[in-house]
Amino acid sequence: MSSAAKTIYFRYAALILTLFAVNLSAQTLSVLHTFGATTGGPSGGGANSDGATPNDGLLLSGHTLYGVAAQGGTNSAGVVFSLSLTGTTFTVLHAFGPMGFLDEAAGNFTVTNADGVYPSGVLALSGNTLFGHCSRGGRNGNGTVFSVTTSGTNFTVLHTFSLLVTNALSSTPNVNNDGAWPTALILASNVLYGTAAIGGTNGSGTVFALSTNGGFTLLHSFTSAYLVNGLDGGDPDGGLWISNNVLYGTTLGGGANGSGVVYAMTNNGGWFSTIYAFPAASYLDNYINSTGAEPAGRVILSGNSLYGSAGVGGTNGDGTLFAIANLTNFALLHTFSAYAANAQQYYTNADGAGPHDNFLLSGGTLYGTTSFAGAGGQGTIFSIGANGADFSTLYTFTPLVASTNADGGSPNGNLIMSGNALYGTAFYGGTNGNGTIFMLTMSPTPAPLFISSVSVAGSNLVINAVNGVNGATCTVLMSTNLTLARPQWTPVTSKILSASGNFSITVTNTVTPSAKARFYTLEM
Repeated sequence: MSSAAKTIYFRYAALILTLFAVNLSAQTLSVLHTFGATTGGPSGGGANSDGATPNDGLLLSGHTLYGVAAQGGTNSAGVVFSLSLTGTTFTVLHAFGPMGFLDEAAGNFTVTNADGVYPSGVLALSGNTLFGHCSRGGRNGNGTVFSVTTSGTNFTVLHTFSLLVTNALSSTPNVNNDGAWPTALILASNVLYGTAAIGGTNGSGTVFALSTNGGFTLLHSFTSAYLVNGLDGGDPDGGLWISNNVLYGTTLGGGANGSGVVYAMTNNGGWFSTIYAFPAASYLDNYINSTGAEPAGRVILSGNSLYGSAGVGGTNGDGTLFAIANLTNFALLHTFSAYAANAQQYYTNADGAGPHDNFLLSGGTLYGTTSFAGAGGQGTIFSIGANGADFSTLYTFTPLVASTNADGGSPNGNLIMSGNALYGTAFYGGTNGNGTIFMLTMSPTPAPLFISSVSVAGSNLVINAVNGVNGATCTVLMSTNLTLARPQWTPVTSKILSASGNFSITVTNTVTPSAKARFYTLEM
């Protein structure tokens, strides 16, 4: 993956050209924290001091990372932690548990406790208070939503999901009034919006709202998880995105073809729409279909396009990356390649398989992870242009030996960016087999781009340039005014590149004489 940028200050009567270039071609992965060995259970399943198996991404505030580990900790029920960006200071903010069973005498071994078990998802932050959820545990065994300060004080259970029962009229199992097994949370205007994988009035999961003081509202109950008749989907395993009071999400199953959907709904639950239903895919056919299936991650909205991933499906059955423009026009960005078992019985390929969880979008480039395959069989970190161009495998996690390696395996969570580094978590691997927190540093090196001519033709700016680095390509022209931060720049045009490596772009100037000037950045 490479990038270079040329900034052009363009106004009706004046043209000032400033040249700078950055080539992010070298990546170095550093392990900031390796989760400790556990005792009293299998890998990840016992107790330790710092947690084990971090199965989701991180939250960055200032110079501190915050996250959860699903297992480990003093009670084997998971932890909330903080970690300095340098990796030098790791702190357990809360250790969940201890655990018991709902009704052991009657043979009901549902795990229960006071505060929750198996914390998952990306934490949300308001002021100095973190919000998160546990996918199991609580007094009914079906999960909790909690808050805790960034210093580890004032831990509070905001909501405990209710018991599941069977609907006597329809014999539908696993129904209740709020959902069970929460899967994701986001925070907007002092309201937490989340999803639960099962439960609700149809037993197929819910979307809910929860005020930060604990007031709960059921927004939507999904119809069916894996049956074709559930047109709205079911098992909402991914996270949510909110924009202008509209929530966007995915379901792992259900929909018209039983392979999951992308949906939109108002944040008061008054309107719900299925945006896209994935084609049928079956394990009997290696999940092969045209566009993907089982979208398990969060979609993100940028401009008029939603971006997301499907964990399986596509022409190789190994997952896809997609965009949906104007909530109607579905387009494949990338189909992950076929994999095969190597001599060590790892599934390997060039680009990874099973894209998992959330994208990061920065400067017209999407960054993400795959949960397995790649050259080492343990997953990859990748980048791809928002227009589907220039897919690049940035890092491949190394093979495991007796469940351990140096860097981790199965990077399941979203990535975050600070400066020229990406931060994330690996679910297992590392020196103790219980996962890692890593930093992928992308080292900037010069990559000059030579302008051969810049001219104003009527209302147009015409740029002609020659690439200064062999193999470099121009991918997108970005535009902004003086008030927008870099990630909010707007794409103007996609790649226009001649066979010789030169390019020519014409930009229509829409700046009025009384308006502020605009900047244009050409990325490579």
